[in-house]
Amino acid sequence: MGYYDATFVKIRSINLGYTFANSLLKRISAQSIRLYFTVDNVATLFSPYKNQTGIDPTGTNQGNAGVSNPGNLRSGNNGIVTVSASTPLTRSFIIGANISF
Repeated sequence: MGYYDATFVKIRSINLGYTFANSLLKRISAQSIRLYFTVDNVATLFSPYKNQTGIDPTGTNQGNAGVSNPGNLRSGNNGIVTVSASTPLTRSFIIGANISF
């Protein structure tokens, strides 16, 4: 039997935004102002697989670290879920402003 603990919690995205009040908009002659901030691929929590190997536990269908016969989960044509050790997920940050005059 090839069972292992594959449980994990992943925070994929955090989005924050603020739309300014009309009282401020009238003083600067704007119709609307909205500032926003987004972070993607924030963190992976409670993953024994990541703690032991440093590899993200999300199946990518690439690489050679595979789990054959993963139950009802199928990835690709061969039914093997693979996890890539070569390319980690990138964390991206986006900061922006929407301003209308």
